[in-house]
Amino acid sequence: MEKKFKTKLEEAEQKADYLLDSLFGKNAEDVGKEDDDKQLLKDYAYHIEQSKELNIDKEWLKFSYRRHSRSMLYAASVAVILILAILIISNPGNEFRDQNLLTEQEVIMPVDGVVTLKFAGGKVVSLDSVMTDIELVPGIEVNQIEQEIKYNKQNNQIEDIPYEMEEYNELYIPKGKSYSLILSDGTKVWLNAESSIRYPVQFGSNERRVVIDGEAFFDVAHDTGKPFVVQTNDYNVKVLGTKFNVNAYKDEKVTATTLVSGLVSVSKEGANDLLVNPGEQISFNRSDGSIGKKEVDVELFTSWVDNKLKLESMRVEEIFRILGRRYDIDVFFSDEGAKDVEFTGKIPLNDNLNVILDQISIISNIEFQIEKRLIVVRYKD
Repeated sequence: MEKKFKTKLEEAEQKADYLLDSLFGKNAEDVGKEDDDKQLLKDYAYHIEQSKELNIDKEWLKFSYRRHSRSMLYAASVAVILILAILIISNPGNEFRDQNLLTEQEVIMPVDGVVTLKFAGGKVVSLDSVMTDIELVPGIEVNQIEQEIKYNKQNNQIEDIPYEMEEYNELYIPKGKSYSLILSDGTKVWLNAESSIRYPVQFGSNERRVVIDGEAFFDVAHDTGKPFVVQTNDYNVKVLGTKFNVNAYKDEKVTATTLVSGLVSVSKEGANDLLVNPGEQISFNRSDGSIGKKEVDVELFTSWVDNKLKLESMRVEEIFRILGRRYDIDVFFSDEGAKDVEFTGKIPLNDNLNVILDQISIISNIEFQIEKRLIVVRYKD
Protein backbone atom coordinates (compact mmCIF):
# COMPACT_ATOMS: atom_id res chain seq x y z
CA MET A 1 0.00 0.00 0.00
CA GLU A 2 1.37 3.42 -0.85
CA LYS A 3 2.75 5.56 1.96
CA LYS A 4 -0.02 8.17 1.74
CA PHE A 5 -2.69 5.51 2.26
CA LYS A 6 -0.80 4.01 5.20
CA THR A 7 -0.65 7.44 6.80
CA LYS A 8 -4.35 8.05 6.29
CA LEU A 9 -5.22 4.59 7.62
CA GLU A 10 -3.25 5.35 10.78
CA GLU A 11 -5.26 8.56 11.14
CA ALA A 12 -8.50 6.61 10.66
CA GLU A 13 -7.47 4.07 13.32
CA GLN A 14 -6.77 6.89 15.76
CA LYS A 15 -10.24 8.33 15.11
CA ALA A 16 -11.75 4.85 15.50
CA ASP A 17 -9.99 4.43 18.87
CA TYR A 18 -11.37 7.79 19.98
CA LEU A 19 -14.95 6.95 19.02
CA LEU A 20 -14.86 3.43 20.44
CA ASP A 21 -13.47 4.70 23.75
CA SER A 22 -16.11 7.44 24.00
CA LEU A 23 -18.98 5.15 23.01
CA PHE A 24 -18.22 1.98 24.95
CA GLY A 25 -15.41 2.51 27.46
CA LYS A 26 -12.57 0.09 28.08
CA ASN A 27 -13.62 -3.32 29.37
CA ALA A 28 -12.37 -6.69 28.14
CA GLU A 29 -15.28 -7.26 25.79
CA ASP A 30 -14.93 -3.83 24.21
CA VAL A 31 -11.20 -4.27 23.64
CA GLY A 32 -11.92 -7.43 21.70
CA LYS A 33 -14.50 -5.62 19.60
CA GLU A 34 -12.07 -2.77 18.93
CA ASP A 35 -9.45 -5.19 17.63
CA ASP A 36 -12.02 -6.78 15.31
CA ASP A 37 -13.09 -3.41 13.95
CA LYS A 38 -9.52 -2.22 13.42
CA GLN A 39 -8.92 -5.28 11.27
CA LEU A 40 -12.14 -4.60 9.35
CA LEU A 41 -10.96 -1.04 8.73
CA LYS A 42 -7.63 -2.31 7.40
CA ASP A 43 -9.37 -4.85 5.15
CA TYR A 44 -11.72 -2.25 3.68
CA ALA A 45 -8.98 0.35 3.32
CA TYR A 46 -6.89 -2.13 1.32
CA HIS A 47 -9.94 -3.00 -0.80
CA ILE A 48 -10.54 0.68 -1.56
CA GLU A 49 -6.86 1.34 -2.33
CA GLN A 50 -6.90 -1.57 -4.78
CA SER A 51 -10.16 -0.70 -6.51
CA LYS A 52 -9.62 3.10 -6.54
CA GLU A 53 -13.40 3.37 -6.46
CA LEU A 54 -15.86 3.89 -3.65
CA ASN A 55 -19.50 2.90 -3.34
CA ILE A 56 -20.59 3.83 0.16
CA ASP A 57 -23.94 1.98 -0.09
CA LYS A 58 -22.26 -1.22 -1.26
CA GLU A 59 -19.55 -1.07 1.40
CA TRP A 60 -22.13 -0.34 4.12
CA LEU A 61 -24.17 -3.38 3.11
CA LYS A 62 -21.10 -5.62 3.19
CA PHE A 63 -20.17 -4.33 6.61
CA SER A 64 -23.71 -4.57 7.94
CA TYR A 65 -24.07 -8.24 7.02
CA ARG A 66 -20.65 -9.12 8.44
CA ARG A 67 -21.63 -7.61 11.77
CA HIS A 68 -25.23 -8.89 11.95
CA SER A 69 -24.69 -10.75 15.20
CA ARG A 70 -24.11 -7.54 17.15
CA SER A 71 -26.76 -5.24 18.44
CA MET A 72 -28.10 -2.71 15.92
CA LEU A 73 -26.85 0.24 17.94
CA TYR A 74 -23.29 -1.07 18.13
CA ALA A 75 -23.20 -2.06 14.45
CA ALA A 76 -24.50 1.33 13.40
CA SER A 77 -21.94 3.11 15.57
CA VAL A 78 -19.08 1.08 14.12
CA ALA A 79 -20.44 1.84 10.65
CA VAL A 80 -19.83 5.49 11.43
CA ILE A 81 -16.20 4.63 12.10
CA LEU A 82 -15.96 2.59 8.89
CA ILE A 83 -17.40 5.34 6.70
CA LEU A 84 -15.22 7.90 8.45
CA ALA A 85 -12.10 5.87 7.69
CA ILE A 86 -13.13 5.42 4.05
CA LEU A 87 -13.72 9.14 3.63
CA ILE A 88 -10.38 10.06 5.18
CA ILE A 89 -8.54 7.56 2.95
CA SER A 90 -10.38 8.55 -0.21
CA ASN A 91 -10.28 12.29 0.45
CA PRO A 92 -6.89 13.14 2.04
CA GLY A 93 -7.89 16.78 2.56
CA ASN A 94 -10.99 15.85 4.59
CA GLU A 95 -10.85 16.88 8.26
CA PHE A 96 -12.66 15.27 11.20
CA ARG A 97 -14.11 18.30 12.97
CA ASP A 98 -16.71 17.07 15.44
CA GLN A 99 -16.84 13.43 16.46
CA ASN A 100 -19.87 13.82 18.70
CA LEU A 101 -21.96 15.53 16.00
CA LEU A 102 -21.18 12.83 13.43
CA THR A 103 -22.15 10.06 15.82
CA GLU A 104 -25.41 11.81 16.65
CA GLN A 105 -26.27 12.17 12.97
CA GLU A 106 -25.51 8.55 12.08
CA VAL A 107 -27.30 6.85 14.99
CA ILE A 108 -30.98 7.87 15.20
CA MET A 109 -32.88 5.53 17.51
CA PRO A 110 -36.55 5.83 18.58
CA VAL A 111 -37.02 8.57 21.16
CA ASP A 112 -37.12 7.46 24.78
CA GLY A 113 -40.43 8.90 25.94
CA VAL A 114 -42.13 8.19 29.26
CA VAL A 115 -45.20 5.94 29.54
CA THR A 116 -47.57 7.34 32.18
CA LEU A 117 -50.62 6.04 33.99
CA LYS A 118 -53.16 8.50 35.35
CA PHE A 119 -55.37 7.12 38.11
CA ALA A 120 -59.01 8.03 38.57
CA GLY A 121 -58.11 10.21 41.55
CA GLY A 122 -55.70 12.29 39.45
CA LYS A 123 -52.37 10.78 40.53
CA VAL A 124 -49.90 10.29 37.63
CA VAL A 125 -47.21 7.57 37.71
CA SER A 126 -44.31 7.01 35.30
CA LEU A 127 -44.34 3.29 34.46
CA ASP A 128 -40.74 3.41 33.19
CA SER A 129 -39.54 4.10 36.73
CA VAL A 130 -41.50 1.23 38.30
CA MET A 131 -39.60 -1.98 39.05
CA THR A 132 -40.70 -5.00 37.02
CA ASP A 133 -42.98 -7.75 38.25
CA ILE A 134 -44.36 -5.78 41.17
CA GLU A 135 -47.81 -4.55 42.07
CA LEU A 136 -48.10 -0.84 41.34
CA VAL A 137 -51.17 -0.79 43.58
CA PRO A 138 -53.19 -3.80 44.74
CA GLY A 139 -54.43 -5.60 41.63
CA ILE A 140 -52.17 -3.82 39.07
CA GLU A 141 -48.89 -5.41 37.97
CA VAL A 142 -46.14 -3.90 35.79
CA ASN A 143 -43.82 -6.02 33.62
CA GLN A 144 -40.96 -3.90 32.26
CA ILE A 145 -39.52 -6.75 30.15
CA GLU A 146 -42.78 -7.24 28.27
CA GLN A 147 -43.59 -3.50 28.42
CA GLU A 148 -46.99 -4.36 29.82
CA ILE A 149 -49.35 -3.38 32.63
CA LYS A 150 -51.88 -5.94 33.86
CA TYR A 151 -55.04 -5.61 35.91
CA ASN A 152 -55.43 -8.76 37.99
CA LYS A 153 -58.83 -10.25 37.21
CA GLN A 154 -59.10 -11.90 40.61
CA ASN A 155 -58.75 -8.58 42.40
CA ASN A 156 -60.78 -6.61 39.87
CA GLN A 157 -63.93 -8.63 39.33
CA ILE A 158 -66.49 -7.01 37.04
CA GLU A 159 -69.19 -5.70 39.34
CA ASP A 160 -72.75 -4.65 38.71
CA ILE A 161 -72.16 -0.94 39.19
CA PRO A 162 -73.85 1.83 37.19
CA TYR A 163 -71.92 3.12 34.17
CA GLU A 164 -71.86 6.68 35.51
CA MET A 165 -70.11 5.50 38.71
CA GLU A 166 -67.22 3.72 36.97
CA GLU A 167 -63.73 4.95 37.85
CA TYR A 168 -61.47 5.46 34.83
CA ASN A 169 -57.71 5.21 34.51
CA GLU A 170 -55.81 6.62 31.52
CA LEU A 171 -52.66 5.18 29.94
CA TYR A 172 -50.52 7.48 27.75
CA ILE A 173 -47.91 6.20 25.27
CA PRO A 174 -45.39 8.81 24.03
CA LYS A 175 -43.48 9.04 20.76
CA GLY A 176 -40.93 6.27 20.30
CA LYS A 177 -42.75 3.66 22.40
CA SER A 178 -45.41 0.97 22.18
CA TYR A 179 -47.01 -0.69 25.21
CA SER A 180 -49.60 -3.32 26.08
CA LEU A 181 -52.36 -3.46 28.64
CA ILE A 182 -54.41 -6.37 30.05
CA LEU A 183 -57.78 -5.17 31.31
CA SER A 184 -59.64 -6.67 34.26
CA ASP A 185 -61.82 -8.84 31.96
CA GLY A 186 -58.75 -10.40 30.29
CA THR A 187 -58.88 -8.26 27.12
CA LYS A 188 -55.39 -7.40 25.86
CA VAL A 189 -54.69 -4.07 24.18
CA TRP A 190 -51.53 -3.04 22.31
CA LEU A 191 -51.04 0.71 22.05
CA ASN A 192 -48.91 2.33 19.34
CA ALA A 193 -46.73 5.42 19.77
CA GLU A 194 -48.54 8.71 20.55
CA SER A 195 -51.68 6.90 21.68
CA SER A 196 -53.79 6.77 24.81
CA ILE A 197 -56.62 4.71 26.26
CA ARG A 198 -59.17 5.58 28.92
CA TYR A 199 -60.72 2.54 30.62
CA PRO A 200 -62.63 1.56 33.80
CA VAL A 201 -60.78 -0.03 36.69
CA GLN A 202 -63.87 -2.23 36.93
CA PHE A 203 -66.40 -2.58 34.13
CA GLY A 204 -70.04 -1.73 34.77
CA SER A 205 -73.11 -3.88 34.43
CA ASN A 206 -74.16 -3.12 30.85
CA GLU A 207 -71.06 -3.05 28.66
CA ARG A 208 -67.26 -2.90 28.59
CA ARG A 209 -66.37 0.50 27.12
CA VAL A 210 -62.95 2.08 26.51
CA VAL A 211 -61.95 5.30 24.75
CA ILE A 212 -58.85 5.55 22.57
CA ASP A 213 -56.92 8.28 20.83
CA GLY A 214 -54.28 7.13 18.31
CA GLU A 215 -53.85 3.48 17.35
CA ALA A 216 -54.59 0.27 19.24
CA PHE A 217 -54.92 -3.44 18.54
CA PHE A 218 -57.47 -5.39 20.59
CA ASP A 219 -57.74 -9.07 21.50
CA VAL A 220 -61.11 -8.97 23.25
CA ALA A 221 -62.05 -11.53 25.90
CA HIS A 222 -65.35 -13.19 25.07
CA ASP A 223 -68.33 -12.28 27.25
CA THR A 224 -71.79 -12.89 25.79
CA GLY A 225 -73.47 -10.78 28.44
CA LYS A 226 -71.38 -7.62 28.13
CA PRO A 227 -70.40 -6.36 24.64
CA PHE A 228 -67.05 -4.59 24.30
CA VAL A 229 -67.16 -1.05 22.86
CA VAL A 230 -64.21 0.98 21.58
CA GLN A 231 -65.06 4.67 21.36
CA THR A 232 -63.12 7.05 19.08
CA ASN A 233 -63.73 10.67 18.11
CA ASP A 234 -65.37 9.52 14.86
CA TYR A 235 -67.26 6.29 15.57
CA ASN A 236 -67.76 3.35 17.95
CA VAL A 237 -66.72 -0.27 17.40
CA LYS A 238 -68.86 -2.90 19.15
CA VAL A 239 -67.79 -6.53 19.59
CA LEU A 240 -68.41 -9.63 21.70
CA GLY A 241 -65.00 -11.28 21.24
CA THR A 242 -62.55 -10.67 18.42
CA LYS A 243 -59.18 -9.29 17.22
CA PHE A 244 -59.08 -5.96 15.42
CA ASN A 245 -57.05 -2.79 14.89
CA VAL A 246 -58.30 0.78 15.26
CA ASN A 247 -56.34 3.68 13.78
CA ALA A 248 -57.80 6.98 14.97
CA TYR A 249 -54.93 9.47 15.11
CA LYS A 250 -56.17 13.05 15.19
CA ASP A 251 -53.72 14.17 12.48
CA GLU A 252 -54.86 11.56 9.93
CA LYS A 253 -57.44 12.43 7.26
CA VAL A 254 -58.78 8.87 7.26
CA THR A 255 -59.40 6.67 10.30
CA ALA A 256 -59.95 2.93 9.99
CA THR A 257 -60.92 -0.27 11.76
CA THR A 258 -59.42 -3.51 10.43
CA LEU A 259 -60.83 -6.88 11.52
CA VAL A 260 -58.56 -9.91 11.95
CA SER A 261 -61.08 -12.36 13.39
CA GLY A 262 -64.60 -12.47 14.81
CA LEU A 263 -67.30 -9.93 13.95
CA VAL A 264 -67.64 -6.23 14.75
CA SER A 265 -70.25 -3.56 14.20
CA VAL A 266 -69.17 0.01 13.47
CA SER A 267 -71.65 2.74 14.39
CA LYS A 268 -71.65 6.46 13.73
CA GLU A 269 -74.25 9.02 14.61
CA GLY A 270 -76.52 9.67 11.65
CA ALA A 271 -75.48 6.54 9.72
CA ASN A 272 -76.54 2.90 9.66
CA ASP A 273 -74.44 0.37 11.56
CA LEU A 274 -71.96 -1.53 9.36
CA LEU A 275 -70.94 -5.13 9.98
CA VAL A 276 -67.28 -5.96 9.35
CA ASN A 277 -66.07 -9.47 8.52
CA PRO A 278 -62.54 -10.87 8.98
CA GLY A 279 -60.16 -9.44 6.40
CA GLU A 280 -62.26 -6.31 5.90
CA GLN A 281 -61.65 -2.70 6.83
CA ILE A 282 -64.06 0.12 7.55
CA SER A 283 -62.65 3.60 6.87
CA PHE A 284 -63.98 7.05 7.69
CA ASN A 285 -62.91 10.10 5.68
CA ARG A 286 -62.88 13.16 7.92
CA SER A 287 -62.77 15.56 4.98
CA ASP A 288 -66.10 14.61 3.39
CA GLY A 289 -67.65 12.33 6.03
CA SER A 290 -67.77 9.33 3.70
CA ILE A 291 -67.55 5.75 4.96
CA GLY A 292 -66.03 2.88 2.97
CA LYS A 293 -65.55 -0.87 3.36
CA LYS A 294 -63.06 -3.07 1.52
CA GLU A 295 -61.04 -6.29 1.79
CA VAL A 296 -57.41 -5.78 2.88
CA ASP A 297 -54.26 -7.61 3.85
CA VAL A 298 -54.66 -7.25 7.63
CA GLU A 299 -50.91 -7.54 8.25
CA LEU A 300 -50.45 -4.15 6.60
CA PHE A 301 -52.38 -2.64 9.50
CA THR A 302 -51.30 -4.87 12.40
CA SER A 303 -47.57 -5.50 11.82
CA TRP A 304 -46.69 -2.55 14.10
CA VAL A 305 -47.62 -4.75 17.08
CA ASP A 306 -44.39 -6.69 16.37
CA ASN A 307 -42.44 -3.44 15.84
CA LYS A 308 -42.39 -3.87 12.06
CA LEU A 309 -44.04 -1.92 9.28
CA LYS A 310 -45.29 -3.92 6.32
CA LEU A 311 -45.65 -1.78 3.19
CA GLU A 312 -47.60 -2.26 0.02
CA SER A 313 -47.31 0.63 -2.43
CA MET A 314 -47.11 3.06 0.48
CA ARG A 315 -46.18 6.67 -0.31
CA VAL A 316 -43.01 8.11 1.21
CA GLU A 317 -44.98 10.93 2.84
CA GLU A 318 -47.16 8.37 4.66
CA ILE A 319 -44.13 6.29 5.68
CA PHE A 320 -42.57 9.34 7.31
CA ARG A 321 -45.76 10.14 9.22
CA ILE A 322 -45.50 6.70 10.80
CA LEU A 323 -41.75 6.92 11.41
CA GLY A 324 -42.21 10.36 12.93
CA ARG A 325 -44.20 8.86 15.81
CA ARG A 326 -41.30 6.58 16.67
CA TYR A 327 -38.29 8.80 15.99
CA ASP A 328 -39.64 12.32 16.62
CA ILE A 329 -38.15 13.66 13.39
CA ASP A 330 -38.86 16.63 11.14
CA VAL A 331 -39.11 15.95 7.41
CA PHE A 332 -38.61 18.40 4.55
CA PHE A 333 -39.23 17.47 0.91
CA SER A 334 -36.93 19.54 -1.29
CA ASP A 335 -38.60 17.80 -4.25
CA GLU A 336 -42.40 17.72 -3.84
CA GLY A 337 -42.71 14.79 -6.22
CA ALA A 338 -40.68 12.61 -3.85
CA LYS A 339 -43.70 12.49 -1.53
CA ASP A 340 -45.48 10.20 -4.01
CA VAL A 341 -42.70 7.62 -4.45
CA GLU A 342 -44.12 4.25 -3.34
CA PHE A 343 -42.53 1.29 -1.58
CA THR A 344 -43.44 -2.34 -0.92
CA GLY A 345 -41.69 -4.46 1.70
CA LYS A 346 -41.14 -4.52 5.46
CA ILE A 347 -39.02 -2.29 7.68
CA PRO A 348 -38.27 -2.33 11.44
CA LEU A 349 -39.73 0.32 13.72
CA ASN A 350 -37.19 0.18 16.55
CA ASP A 351 -33.78 0.23 14.81
CA ASN A 352 -31.33 2.90 13.69
CA LEU A 353 -33.26 5.16 11.33
CA ASN A 354 -30.15 5.89 9.30
CA VAL A 355 -29.89 2.20 8.37
CA ILE A 356 -33.55 2.15 7.30
CA LEU A 357 -33.14 5.23 5.11
CA ASP A 358 -29.97 3.80 3.56
CA GLN A 359 -31.86 0.72 2.45
CA ILE A 360 -34.72 2.78 1.02
CA SER A 361 -32.26 4.93 -0.90
CA ILE A 362 -30.45 1.92 -2.37
CA ILE A 363 -33.60 0.59 -4.06
CA SER A 364 -35.12 3.90 -5.14
CA ASN A 365 -34.44 7.16 -6.94
CA ILE A 366 -34.57 9.26 -3.77
CA GLU A 367 -31.94 10.07 -1.16
CA PHE A 368 -31.83 11.59 2.30
CA GLN A 369 -29.74 14.29 3.93
CA ILE A 370 -29.73 14.04 7.71
CA GLU A 371 -29.06 16.97 10.03
CA LYS A 372 -29.56 15.71 13.59
CA ARG A 373 -33.32 14.89 13.51
CA LEU A 374 -34.15 16.82 10.34
CA ILE A 375 -34.53 14.57 7.29
CA VAL A 376 -34.34 16.26 3.86
CA VAL A 377 -35.83 14.12 1.08
CA ARG A 378 -34.92 14.71 -2.57
CA TYR A 379 -34.42 12.97 -5.89
CA LYS A 380 -30.97 11.64 -6.68
CA ASP A 381 -28.92 13.74 -9.08
